[in-house]
Amino acid sequence: MIENKICDAVVVCGDFNFLEISWTCDGGNASGENEMRFLEGLDESFMIQCVDFPTFIYGKNGDSSLLDLLLTSEPERVLEVNALPPLGEADKAHI
Repeated sequence: MIENKICDAVVVCGDFNFLEISWTCDGGNASGENEMRFLEGLDESFMIQCVDFPTFIYGKNGDSSLLDLLLTSEPERVLEVNALPPLGEADKAHI
């Protein structure tokens, strides 16, 4: 038997790879349809994105993007988010 349970908080982490979202401290701005739907879904789910630094560096100029996200319904429970140096030859930070 499956029971419905209510969670106090939800945390989702991962590489979302939404290059067309420009993240800001109060959400994000999107230029693509999928990206706009993703932001709307976060808003409707009361989820906040907590990473405020680039997690992917590419190109010879050192261009960067914020691709790895930490989403939560309880941002006050997130005390700190840090980037660690890439592992081996990886070209991306680890949060």
